[in-house]
Amino acid sequence: MPPKRTADAAGPPKKKAKVGAILSGISRSAPGDVDIGSMTSDRFKATNILAVDKSAPASLSTKVTTGTFCHFCGDHTDSPHKHECVNCGAIVCEQFVPRSSGCIYLNTVEVGDFRCPMCSRLGDGKDKPLRYAFIGFGRRKKVKMAWPMALINLSLESLKDDYLAKSVILEAENHFRDFLDNLFTSMLHMRGGAHASESKKLGPGVEFINRNIKAGFPPNTFLVVDTHSDEYTGMLQHTGGHSGGTNTTITEILMAYLGHDFIKSMTLSSDAARSDKTVNRTANGNTPWCDLTPGARGGWRGLFMVSCGPAIRVSHHFEAVKGLVENNFVDFVLAFIWSFQK
Repeated sequence: MPPKRTADAAGPPKKKAKVGAILSGISRSAPGDVDIGSMTSDRFKATNILAVDKSAPASLSTKVTTGTFCHFCGDHTDSPHKHECVNCGAIVCEQFVPRSSGCIYLNTVEVGDFRCPMCSRLGDGKDKPLRYAFIGFGRRKKVKMAWPMALINLSLESLKDDYLAKSVILEAENHFRDFLDNLFTSMLHMRGGAHASESKKLGPGVEFINRNIKAGFPPNTFLVVDTHSDEYTGMLQHTGGHSGGTNTTITEILMAYLGHDFIKSMTLSSDAARSDKTVNRTANGNTPWCDLTPGARGGWRGLFMVSCGPAIRVSHHFEAVKGLVENNFVDFVLAFIWSFQK
């Protein structure tokens, strides 16, 4: 018979927090009465953050390469095995060796103006056979790019496993595997009194954003927040575990953990993209079928909230979430929630 287990001097073993739990031990704030204590100072208020000097600090500009991907299959391609349609600007990849991947059969493209399969069916000669062997299975449908991106994961420390953050970062690194210089990722953890030290981890991210703005590629910034939410107020937990935790609005959390400098860089990137007036034209002088200018591809700021409670279904916290977009803090918010019936 195995020996009887007894608690040591430190007490019984502690249970690990489960990701999907909503416990009533989380302290609540009444609607309209949000107090995060010493977590933020006056200089982190939304009005102060968005009114900062919008001149980006001087930084050495470096060449940025976003890669070329086939507009039909999405595979990475490069010269001489890529072809650009003179009419719509679509990129179509060609096999680089026999039986390799590629939408066009190896060495079948004739010298002269190239038109994609869709444009070849328009205008004169639309009833003639294609001037190359097209073996792709898709229509012109998507444009992948390795546009510079900052990905910030902010999760409650008591969740322990960081499964969501690690999965998201792994997916991003896979997409940017040939352009890792265009990707910045960081994992921050929420716990009592940790906002100042955690926000310092974003120092390299500030430099990353400013450097790419100078190079003409304002980065996109995506924030992933993973925590519990209060079942009555909808506000998010930022300290503690199953019990004894505290919660507040998403606005207060982001301002505390991102910090003044990083939020300023996000705003600068958005302003640089929205003010860009670049106009692209195809070889024939037409407007491309997709807009690949910095104004369309860069400077986006997105917030993804993942919680196990009604983070957006309670009017009090919903107004705080909506205010992030109305006050030009982010461009869009996507919320993923899970709840259960008792």
